[in-house]
Amino acid sequence: MTIFAAATAGPAAARIRGYSMALWAVGVLAIGAIIGLTAFSVALAPGGDSVYAWESDNPLAATTTDGGTTWSAEDSAYIEVPASLGDAPLVITLTAGGPYATVGLSGPGATTADGYPPLVAVLTIDKDGVPVASTPGSRLWVTSELSSGAEGPWTVTLTPLPVTDLDDGETAGSGNVDLRYSGSATTATLTQTGTGLLAVEVITPTTEPEVLTAVDTSTLTVAWSPGESVVLRIRSESTTASWTVTVGSAAAGAGE
Repeated sequence: MTIFAAATAGPAAARIRGYSMALWAVGVLAIGAIIGLTAFSVALAPGGDSVYAWESDNPLAATTTDGGTTWSAEDSAYIEVPASLGDAPLVITLTAGGPYATVGLSGPGATTADGYPPLVAVLTIDKDGVPVASTPGSRLWVTSELSSGAEGPWTVTLTPLPVTDLDDGETAGSGNVDLRYSGSATTATLTQTGTGLLAVEVITPTTEPEVLTAVDTSTLTVAWSPGESVVLRIRSESTTASWTVTVGSAAAGAGE
């Protein structure tokens, strides 16, 4: 399969050059989020004891007034992803509340073995949204860290992320594209031929998005857990370079 998309130039290229610096900023936010996990989805239980919302027998559910795109709650709450949004991954954006929010992801009514839904996103008010590998029926656990001057509930929007399904074997292309893989393989190699910066964001249902970068002709290897559906967001600043994604046994061999 071959995919061609418009490569970035000018201001867009400058944004991609900022990927590495942005990673430091995201890291700082993530550290703050980890510190804030003691209050992540916290509600006051009878007697004043703090409990995690997902441990509650009756956790607070966020509400929507437009069929599933915009969601709000006064406190830490969950969003049950509606089927009306389709089966594509979602971009979640914080539009009110803040200054930032943390997002956990679990299956329908379930969490991980240790009882904690994996932290998959840290949102910043009025900044670009973060893609999450959710599916209909899964739950997004949102906690907004309100500033002292914030008023009213937190609000987020959910927007489907258009993706191209990726098969085992080799896929060639150029420019920017979002690829989704749902097969049995757990590794992929990405090779760029040409000059310029290539950034690949790896999105899974159990981890925060990870961004890897390569410059000029080079190869990256990415991996994920068995059984996960993974999204690879490829962003190329070059108008002339091309890239190849190899998934499956060939990718495993290339990484050895």
